[in-house]
Amino acid sequence: MNPISSKYPAGSVVSMSFQHDDDMSTSVDGSSATLSYDMAASSQVARRAVNMSTRMLDDSVVRLITWQVTHCGEPTPDGQLTMSARVMQWYGWRVMIRFLVFEDARICWRGTLELEVIHD
Repeated sequence: MNPISSKYPAGSVVSMSFQHDDDMSTSVDGSSATLSYDMAASSQVARRAVNMSTRMLDDSVVRLITWQVTHCGEPTPDGQLTMSARVMQWYGWRVMIRFLVFEDARICWRGTLELEVIHD
């Protein structure tokens, strides 16, 4: 059995937090989690597609349990930033979660994710 699969058997819940600030730095805590960003801005309102890849799962199907985000450490102001998140695909040792982020100014937000492994 792959050691990744044995580390995260079915029923496992994996939690992690992330932070992204104006200086484009990213910090993540969790089990070997990494973030990658693919951002494209248009006019005054930026639409940013954020790909979060977590290098901690093998060929497991995962379910996004909960997610939340704050803007610059404060509760998200109405109309300033809205988010949708869902698991897009899983492959190899990674699972991709896509966020669609709409904001009008600073890139500064942080949040938490909780994933459940539902098949291994």
